[in-house]
Amino acid sequence: MIRSIIRATVVLACVSTVAHAQLGGLIRKAKEKVEAKVEDKASEKPLEGDPVTASTLDAVLKGLSLEAEGVEKSKQLWTAIEAKSQEVTEADKAAGDEPDKWYKANSDNERCVSRSIDASEKKHEEEAPQKMMALNSGRDNTAVIAKLNAIGKRITDANAKGDKVAYTKAMADYMKILGFDPVGDSTAAYAKCGKPPAKPASMVKLEGLKAEVEQLTDQRRAVEKGLRRVRRLF
Repeated sequence: MIRSIIRATVVLACVSTVAHAQLGGLIRKAKEKVEAKVEDKASEKPLEGDPVTASTLDAVLKGLSLEAEGVEKSKQLWTAIEAKSQEVTEADKAAGDEPDKWYKANSDNERCVSRSIDASEKKHEEEAPQKMMALNSGRDNTAVIAKLNAIGKRITDANAKGDKVAYTKAMADYMKILGFDPVGDSTAAYAKCGKPPAKPASMVKLEGLKAEVEQLTDQRRAVEKGLRRVRRLF
């Protein structure tokens, strides 16, 4: 109750437009009111919690100052968010249907590449048994078998260590001997389907503005979190 009286009195002082001398007078009156409140309660029940002293009053005032700064910062960020959101709206209108066209073109390209790679992998799978038989039955297959065994050991060791990078590299080397070549298949796919379309300038601008709105929103969220912490202190 006592701190509520202090807080209410000082908040009124902070939001008013009185001069510095008047503010000092209000703070002194707040201290006198607190002291009077303590005296009135002294005959009924001892003061519970931290005693109200000059230092505790100073701490409350500092807390209120931090709260006022936080509220002002939150308002400034909200104003910036509204302004930037308006820019997003305008940029979105200016972009027209360019983003939709890009998404369609990019999606078509991805589907084409995916189909091409899937076809290559299916072909490799069909040819793998024959290639393995050829490797095993060849006249001079000693070197190939030794290489496969070495790669197999790399796969086993990487798997035991949980080394995903080494495991992936070893598996790629193993599959390449059997005719699988992910890099080559990807290169061939893009040669057939073309490179992914570049984003239009209007879309790049729109995405940048949206990212700025998100950043400002995160900043305001952090300020509001800090305000809640300050308010819990008194």
